Amino acid sequence: MLITLLLISNFDEKMVVRFYIKSKSDIENIMNMGMTDITSVNLKKGYADFVINKFQYEKVKNLYSHEVLFDGSEMKTLINFGPYYTYSEAMNEINKFHLNYPNLVSQPFIVGLSWENRQIKGIKVSANNNIKPAIWFNSAIHAREPGGVSALLGFTYYLLKNYYKNSEINYLLNNRDIYVIPVTNPDGYVFNESYASGLWRKNKRDNNNNGVFETNYDGVDLNRNFGYMWGCCNGSSPNPSSETYRGPSPFSEPETQSYRNFFNQVKPVIANDIHTYSNLIIWPWGYTSTPTPDDSAFRALAWRMFRYNAYNSFQAYYLYVTDGTSDDWIYGATNEHPKSLGFTFEIGESFYQPDTNIILEQVGENIFPFLYLVKAGGPFIEISNFSYIFSGDTVKISISGINLGFNSPISGLYAKLEILDNVNAIGIDTIVYIGNLGSLGYGFFNIPNAFKFISLNNCKNYKVRIIFYNNSGFIQPVEKFIAGQKVIVLEDDFNNNSNWQVNGGTWVFSNGYLRTNQQGTLYNNNLNTDVRLLNPLNTSSYDYLEAIIIHRWRLEGNYNVLNDVYDFASLDFSDDNRLFIPVKRFWGNNINFRSDTFDITHLKTSSLYMRFKFYSDGADRDSGWVIDKIQILGANSCNISKREEYLFSDFSKINFHVSKGKVILNIPYKSSVKVRIYTIDGKVIFDSDFLNRERIYIDLNKKGVFVLYVKTQKETIRERILVF
Repeated sequence: MLITLLLISNFDEKMVVRFYIKSKSDIENIMNMGMTDITSVNLKKGYADFVINKFQYEKVKNLYSHEVLFDGSEMKTLINFGPYYTYSEAMNEINKFHLNYPNLVSQPFIVGLSWENRQIKGIKVSANNNIKPAIWFNSAIHAREPGGVSALLGFTYYLLKNYYKNSEINYLLNNRDIYVIPVTNPDGYVFNESYASGLWRKNKRDNNNNGVFETNYDGVDLNRNFGYMWGCCNGSSPNPSSETYRGPSPFSEPETQSYRNFFNQVKPVIANDIHTYSNLIIWPWGYTSTPTPDDSAFRALAWRMFRYNAYNSFQAYYLYVTDGTSDDWIYGATNEHPKSLGFTFEIGESFYQPDTNIILEQVGENIFPFLYLVKAGGPFIEISNFSYIFSGDTVKISISGINLGFNSPISGLYAKLEILDNVNAIGIDTIVYIGNLGSLGYGFFNIPNAFKFISLNNCKNYKVRIIFYNNSGFIQPVEKFIAGQKVIVLEDDFNNNSNWQVNGGTWVFSNGYLRTNQQGTLYNNNLNTDVRLLNPLNTSSYDYLEAIIIHRWRLEGNYNVLNDVYDFASLDFSDDNRLFIPVKRFWGNNINFRSDTFDITHLKTSSLYMRFKFYSDGADRDSGWVIDKIQILGANSCNISKREEYLFSDFSKINFHVSKGKVILNIPYKSSVKVRIYTIDGKVIFDSDFLNRERIYIDLNKKGVFVLYVKTQKETIRERILVF
């Protein structure tokens, strides 16, 4: 009993201290004093966060200006792990995923066992049993980081609940195997559930084999125990009492052995080891400043992800030197498995957040970044620009995009346009050859006027599907919408606050603007506030939905640099007023008003909430975010009745032929008849109505290829014709 009390006392002395520093050499000096447990570094802001004990604190407290962020000795015992998943709750959650979505989630399987024989469990999320590219997500390899577990399980649930509603997620789950391993270090994780501060990092190895677990000596840092460049470069410690102790040998631990063996079995293309904290996205190498040969691919993917979560993103070495880490092994150990892009996400601003809403923030802001990792796991076409113009009755569509797949070039690529409500349209140019696309970072394409079709019956709204395919078996449909006629779902120019609820901060409704602060002043430091709709919008009935925001901003940070994000503004949406998902975050300077449009069809629901979020850190300030107007617009395709569809499909009896420059139509029943003939460019060259005619002769006095449109009371035909 005496030993147990001593262990608790030692453990509760852990604390998180932020040291204010001038350079990276200050970090090295602190580490040389035996304090190797760094959890966050920001050289631009001049600080580094360390987890240390009381004895270490006494050694360094007078050497550097500092702030105690978290003192474990002042904490009370966490009840049920606070708002986070316990180990057993996380295991129950993945079991519920399987029970509720048996066609999408495998039965939980055992990846391996820990030192104390706890099960390291995972699931596979996938829509079928075909062989598909694998994507890997794991969290809590460091025991004190439950925020990663919440983010990973929240992302998994988002995939499952949207599989039948979202065509993109449907495609991804049909074409990827997504492995989810929520608790990689179960012994250390369970240990933290019982103690006040919860700051244990390592596993539960008995380093001196004395049969007693000693918090000042035992345990291995699992994220320094991987074999690639193990112990090479002063990025880990040989001292068992260190928080970065790398273990007696590479892969000495059952947890990392299980990780290695299962990873090598499933051979993921992309992997993400999720940690807390620092709001970072980092990638190999951690042991050297030399970039990897695939640095452009890492950066191309990071560039897309940080637009949603505003996390600073860079090569891991520039945080601090590490060796024997998971992401370096994932990318570098190509003698064990095919090359894989290994990312590390550092989520949140501290190890433990007492507010469930903040945890939900961390889940929501990483939904789309995690989704990008799934996309990049195999060939995937992302359309970056889909634009269209109406020229008379002709619709011309331009597209540009990129192949996001890592190490997945696509050869001989075609794109085909399908008009899903084609009774109101005549396709003209519906197939385009794109050619060969490189992999992530290189496979761009741009095709002006890729497709053309003729719009009939004054229809301006169309559901369309672009199918990308080649002769080697690649096929990917992408659904889009042509919205020539939209309706206003919501419009607000902020003349008053009647539609809005303000949550904290210094938001101001003034002179038709919504501002983060009073005009002529600077916004405050340390804000995490929002303005949200009081009443949700029912948007479920629309085929298409978009948000338009007219705004300007001056916020600390450089919008064009991956590692220069501090303060940000965000446009977010939710279906429950709790879990908000950003569609874009903004920072840097945009001093003139601009209009940004976002396709939010994938977010439509019977209860759509919207908010404007603003975040600022404790340093520099600027003039803030000014919003002039917000609009939500909806559109539906031009529909035909079921009776018309029935007649069209089952009673088509018109026949025609072309002879000596004449088009001859045979109508074998009495009906009014509408006839139009178009050039390939969509120009009408014949337009006439006929009553009760059985045969119609049309002399065009032209030669070439034309489009014939005939509509009777029973049927409609649209055909290309050659007149000679």
